[in-house]
Amino acid sequence: MRTAMKSERLYLRSFEDNKQDISALYEWENDPESWDSSMASNPVSTKFIREYILESATSLITQGTMTLAIGLAETQELIGYLQFLGYDAISQRVGYGLYITPEHRRKGYGREVVQLAEQYAFQHLGVRLVYADILSNNLSCCKLFEALGYELKATLPEWHWSQGSWHNLNYYMKWKN
Repeated sequence: MRTAMKSERLYLRSFEDNKQDISALYEWENDPESWDSSMASNPVSTKFIREYILESATSLITQGTMTLAIGLAETQELIGYLQFLGYDAISQRVGYGLYITPEHRRKGYGREVVQLAEQYAFQHLGVRLVYADILSNNLSCCKLFEALGYELKATLPEWHWSQGSWHNLNYYMKWKN
């Protein structure tokens, strides 16, 4: 298995055009509980997922986005994904978002993934700024980024309608030391 980034407990790798990866991503993207954080509003087909995986295998430099599977090093179980987005080599910045399956949350995996993403972004991509946009009602994610030294730089009021109310969108940023 070729990994892009790894820690003792986790690895990040490209999604593959295989049954395991398609099935996992299909399940996650069709979970209505996850739609808020991705600002999605509809289910997707396996055909859509397969095309997405094939498209995401292209270069971050040419597409400006890259999605990586998050797996447990010990068991090889996939537990979520990390998406780099908005990569801009000239302005030296990249954003990211992550999804961790509900049963694997609150175990420190999100923290590890963000730290791996920062290391990759600052050292490999050569960016000077990393950022994430997070809905204000996703308190655990907001707290995670704040604990990792990200600063809340902007809030877009009433940006997203969900579960009968409007939610603000927070922009968190962290500069390279």
